[in-house]
Amino acid sequence: MPFASSYKLIFPALALAATFLSFEAPAALADDSDKRTISLSATGAVKATPDKVEITTGVTAEGQTARDALTKNTEAMSKVVEGLKDAGIDPKDIQTTNFSVSPVYEQKKHGQAAFITGYRVTNQVHITVRDTDKLGEILDKVVSLGANQIGSISFGVSEPEALEDEARKQAMRNA
Repeated sequence: MPFASSYKLIFPALALAATFLSFEAPAALADDSDKRTISLSATGAVKATPDKVEITTGVTAEGQTARDALTKNTEAMSKVVEGLKDAGIDPKDIQTTNFSVSPVYEQKKHGQAAFITGYRVTNQVHITVRDTDKLGEILDKVVSLGANQIGSISFGVSEPEALEDEARKQAMRNA
């Protein structure tokens, strides 16, 4: 299901307007403080339906040892990545963005030194979904295959240059 999104570009026409519209008094009658200028600014807005979705998702797993946590995480992330490929996501559109291993601490009593009770492994990937109609299917798939984090979902346009050019043209007409 496509979502409407507006794309706005503010194009200040200051430099262009100042170049064509600035004037100055004859040098004999004015100094730098007497210069006069006219400046303009305008905006142009273009709306487009997004044709891609960016998702950050991942798996956090814990275990008594770092190896145990890593094994659990690797198994879950392998299922997630394979499931994404099976759903038609190009491997180049699945990029690891974070991988970390850290100890998990516990403190039994106030004032007592904390001690390590296990380890936590986190692995996150950035996914680009180029078929926005598959978004719900993709989200359902990653969660059902073991992803326990979804950090962000953002909609965008694959090639914004033409939209930016149109917004600039509108800004110039509005100026």
